[in-house]
Amino acid sequence: MQKCGFLGKAKEVFDEILVCGIVSWTALIGGYSHYGHSEEALHCFQRMQLEALFPNAVTLACILKACGISRATHKDQRIHVGIMSRNLLETDIVLGNAMIDMYGKCGELSKAQDVFHNLLIRDLVSWSALINGYTQHSCGEEALRCFEELQCEGLCPDGIIVACILKACGSIKAFGKGQEIHAKMVREGLPLARDVLLVGNALIDMYAKCDLISKSQEVFEQLALRDGISWNTLIAGYVDREQGKEAL
Repeated sequence: MQKCGFLGKAKEVFDEILVCGIVSWTALIGGYSHYGHSEEALHCFQRMQLEALFPNAVTLACILKACGISRATHKDQRIHVGIMSRNLLETDIVLGNAMIDMYGKCGELSKAQDVFHNLLIRDLVSWSALINGYTQHSCGEEALRCFEELQCEGLCPDGIIVACILKACGSIKAFGKGQEIHAKMVREGLPLARDVLLVGNALIDMYAKCDLISKSQEVFEQLALRDGISWNTLIAGYVDREQGKEAL
């Protein structure tokens, strides 16, 4: 039920279970974390520990997500210590990625980078979590550096990473790099169809922030599908440049 968003019903079913094991607790904590109810997730985690249940890797990944949402840095550091003491980062990439994401959301970028570099195996999610952390906290140069390293390792960025790095380009007005990424997408047929709108909106935003509003309009017109974000981003671009007539 928690996957359908019925968290109240999920909690009712949970409370009716006579003996709740780690799977039951993890399902409830995961539901709260997924829908942004971080305080409820953290409360459940504390209750679970009081019942002397030992969290598994899935439980820990869910609670790290909750810590990132609530910026609970005082709690995530204790969880980090517990994970390190069990050497879980050496065997579970999902847990490692969750920790990078959590530190990134909390603004602890040096710790996010330390976890990233200590992973034995990295995937696109690892890179995405680190790049997103830098971008969210206005560290555009560091995000671009990571993007270059990712490609040097022979990995092909997905739509989520491309959208994120375009945001970084906009934040530091690196329109040359943004145009280069745009040209490569056109040339190589990227991104995947499911990410076209995500990346298209990011391009509109990047060009607008780099004072190339005509390019924003051009990308907008070329989108086969537009949503509210597409319109809002273009309108905001015109407003920021005091072009009220075009915005209207």
